[in-house]
This record gives sequence, C-alpha cells and structure tokens, in this order.
Amino acid sequence: MHSGWPAPREDNWYLHDLMDACLLNTKFKVILLFNQVKNSIMDIQAEKAIIIEQFRQVNDENLIHAIKNILDYALKKEQERFEVPEAHQKLVMERFDKVRKDPDRLLVWDEAKKTLKA
Repeated sequence: MHSGWPAPREDNWYLHDLMDACLLNTKFKVILLFNQVKNSIMDIQAEKAIIIEQFRQVNDENLIHAIKNILDYALKKEQERFEVPEAHQKLVMERFDKVRKDPDRLLVWDEAKKTLKA
C-alpha cells in the first residue's frame, strides 16, 4: 500500500525537505506577525487622525472639556509608567559617587563574570 510519502532512504532526504518546509513556515509566520504589528501601528495612527478630525468638528464645550480631562489623565498615567522613583535615582547617584572617588574599584566585564561564577 502506497502512503503518498516517498520510501525512506539512507540519506534521509525527505527529512531535510520536511525541515526546510518547517523553517520556511516559521519564517512565513514571523513575516505575518511583523506585518500584523506594522498594520496595527498604522491602524492606530489612522484612528488617531480620524478622532482628531472628528474633534475639530465638535462645538460642544462640555464634551471638549470631558475629552481634555480624559487626555490629561491618560498622559499623566503614561508619565507615571516611565518615572524612576527618587530612591532608585539616589541609589544610582551614590554608586556613581563611589566610582568617581575610587575608579580602580571598577572591573573589566570578564573579571566581573569570573567573580560572579565563583
């Protein structure tokens, strides 16, 4: 009975073809994912442009204030996400001061790795 698959040979050529097909499939999936991300970014930019144009046409003062409040809140949250706490800033500055006072305490990366492994 013939299964549709070629008969196995010593050099396993069919395995190489199968591996090539899987690799090609993986590359295709990566390209698809990249295009989806790119399209998503483009969609958001297009959506922003549409919202801005709609906002230009609105004359309701209460609605304009409500939208401004929403945007102010969103911008504040975005900034909070990227703020470094003062305690962390202080710690980093203390470490910089120690290095400035004693630059010989710095290690070459390869030496530092050895001490970490020990």
